[in-house]
Amino acid sequence: MKLWIAWLILVLAAPGLAQGPPAAQKPLDKDKIMSLVRAGMESDELVQRIKDRGLDFDLTNDYLEALRKAGAQDAVIQALRAARPAPLTQDQILKLVVSGVASQRVVVLIKQRGIDFVPDEKYLETLRVAGGDEALISA
Repeated sequence: MKLWIAWLILVLAAPGLAQGPPAAQKPLDKDKIMSLVRAGMESDELVQRIKDRGLDFDLTNDYLEALRKAGAQDAVIQALRAARPAPLTQDQILKLVVSGVASQRVVVLIKQRGIDFVPDEKYLETLRVAGGDEALISA
């Protein structure tokens, strides 16, 4: 009897085990967010999706204005702004260069995220010594 119950549990549980954990969802793109706003998705639900999935695009004022015109509530706009990565700090840039990240990649990150400081000549020289090339220095 115990063997039969164990077999029954195994048979019933096997399909769930085979599925594994749910796959991570990709970040939201501009078109998806716009379509959800136009479709009338509740702001709370859209805010949660933005928090859960993040964004895969650079947020612009023109895009935010277009969302507002399409009916996006302030909570959605605030969630989009909060989902943007913070600007890079001096230490973050230096750590990227020292750890061997290609200067081209660091330049891309700077263009995407911006920086939260004004680089002085001493800092630029530190980047050069750490391995930063002129493309990075001029970024």
